[in-house]
Amino acid sequence: MQQIEIEPGTVLDGELIVTDKEGKPDFEAMMRRFQTNLVKDRQQVQYVVFDVIYRNNQNVSRMPLVKRKELLADFLGPDTELLAQIKYVIGYGKELYDAIKQEHLEGIVQKQAQSVYEIGKRSHSWLKVIDYNFAEVMISGYLKNKLGWLLQFDNGVYAGMMELGIPSEAKNVFYSIASQLITREKENVVYIEPIIQCKVKYRNMTSKGLLRLPSFVEFIIQ
Repeated sequence: MQQIEIEPGTVLDGELIVTDKEGKPDFEAMMRRFQTNLVKDRQQVQYVVFDVIYRNNQNVSRMPLVKRKELLADFLGPDTELLAQIKYVIGYGKELYDAIKQEHLEGIVQKQAQSVYEIGKRSHSWLKVIDYNFAEVMISGYLKNKLGWLLQFDNGVYAGMMELGIPSEAKNVFYSIASQLITREKENVVYIEPIIQCKVKYRNMTSKGLLRLPSFVEFIIQ
């Protein structure tokens, strides 16, 4: 990344990505890229720029988003294998989201065209819309020292660990029932009979067949 030439006094907002053979962002490949010390195993990383905050040592964060996008295009130039500007459209949000779903991409970010860049804050003018997948799974255990529920598919195969989106009421219900279903304990894990079923949403399946970032939706009562 040191090969990227950005003029001094410039602060950008962006993300490092590794793409797959179809040119789509590959989260697992990105993680592997930074976990290996072998040069031959290092895949090409690209910095994708979302926004500009400082230009020529001037704070441009209060400029309207569309103006900042124009500024980016002016000084970044054409995309390269190391540096690219995120593509955007004005309007046609539903059509863009439908296209993203067809390509099995993660989602889109909706931003008000005149919005400013709120440094260090989550802007109410920006909304991330994720194309979630859904699955019905069984809970087969939980962690002792922190929130984490072990999930498995109907065929008994491990599906991943759920740590997100679990409301307090659901926790109370689960632990009151799970305490009566314990089959064994091992170090930090308590295993239970996998009879509690729930619906979860997740980003995608990993290469190992696990749910990526599963989040609780609801219990399934049959």
